Order: sequence, then C-alpha cells, then structure tokens
Amino acid sequence: MVVTRAYTSNSRVRIRTGPRIIGNHLRRRLLTLKLIQKEVGAKLGVTEASIYNWEGDDSKPSIEYMPAIIKFLGNNPLPSATTLAGRLTRHRTSLGLLQSVTAGLIGVDRGTSAR
Repeated sequence: MVVTRAYTSNSRVRIRTGPRIIGNHLRRRLLTLKLIQKEVGAKLGVTEASIYNWEGDDSKPSIEYMPAIIKFLGNNPLPSATTLAGRLTRHRTSLGLLQSVTAGLIGVDRGTSAR
C-alpha cells in the first residue's frame, strides 16, 4: 500500500500501489489532478454517485463509458490479453462497443462474437 496525502485535509488516504479495479485507477487520477468526484463525473458524463460506487467497487462502469474513462486516465486500465479472443474483448471494451454491435461490424452472428 502507498499512503498518499489527501489534498483537502491533513488526513491520509490509502490507495493500492497497483490498482486492480477501474475505480482504483480513477481514484488515483482524481487525487493526482486534485479533483472532486463531482468534477470527474461531469468529465465522464456520469453522476458523482457513479464515481463513488466505481471507486468502492460497488458497481462497474457500463461499457459505453470506457472510452471516456480511458481518455481521462491517459491509459487503458483493462488487463492485457494474450489470446485472440481476449485481445478482441479488450479492444471492443476500450471502444465502448457491445458484443452485438461488434458482431454486426465484423459480419458474424452475435453468438459467435460472444464465444
């Protein structure tokens, strides 16, 4: 664990050294930029409550918000993939595309895309 000073007070905030969930990545970036959840929500097109829930891993962002999250973070927080299916899923998710949309774009059945 890394202990970082919160920018709003003298209290300490604990964040993981290697964020594993998107909410941890968002929290780290939020603290680095000295923003509040409401400001980050406005940048991503979601509510302050959404940011709070993502940070606490109470919910996960919908795929449609992934492009904005990646842009805000300045990097892609999704895990690397080694298989073709994994790479396709990561790329599709990075673009914010649903399986059904991806299937239509590449001209395959939705079930094929899901597999």
